[in-house]
Amino acid sequence: MTPGNVSRETKKNWETMPLDRLLTLDRLLTESARKLGLDLQPEQVSILLKYLSELMRWNKKINLIGSSTPADAVVRHLADSLAALPYLPAHPLKVLDIGSGGGLPGLIFKVIRPNWSVTLAESNRKKVSFLRDMTRKFNLKDVQVLSARLKQKTETVPLRDFDLVTARALAPLKNLLPLARPYLSAGGMILAYKGPRARQEIRDAAGALSSQGLSLTRQEQFKLPFLNHRRALLFFEGN
Repeated sequence: MTPGNVSRETKKNWETMPLDRLLTLDRLLTESARKLGLDLQPEQVSILLKYLSELMRWNKKINLIGSSTPADAVVRHLADSLAALPYLPAHPLKVLDIGSGGGLPGLIFKVIRPNWSVTLAESNRKKVSFLRDMTRKFNLKDVQVLSARLKQKTETVPLRDFDLVTARALAPLKNLLPLARPYLSAGGMILAYKGPRARQEIRDAAGALSSQGLSLTRQEQFKLPFLNHRRALLFFEGN
């Protein structure tokens, strides 16, 4: 099969085909983003794939993402991170990515929204080194990488200062919301990336929502393109 030449007629054959045989990486990323409602520019695709190459190279030394092929990582990590952008404003935002790890989604946001100010908070020193290296390598301006454990009181991350506080694969919602709330500005939003247990996590977080003065204002259920994995984007705002 020619890479990228996928028709409705061939669907039954390609549904179970390994992704690296289905599409080239650039087409896979472009098509995945498009299925999620986002059109990427060729330069953005190029930067994201170079970043992914570095991510997987570093992953051999430190645990940044789970073991996967490059094609799987395009969908599981890049496309998943991109999924929130169609629901977020394009105008400048001040963003805090808690427990940023390999920069997902914070660095991805910065590549697509260069007018955003992004702070990446990470407590693991090796992961901090990776994030700083990526910021330099791709010449990303207005990005702060902070070595900070937000579960403890810290003066390195200003309180009530961010329009958007986000976290992906970090903690159960009942623990995440109290962690993120102090950094949210008036009128700001918390974005949590969740998997198939999102509804149960929302129920379990009822007490945290009440104590933190937060409301779930939007939830978007979707499936990762090609992999068909169930995912959810949960948006919270202050009462």
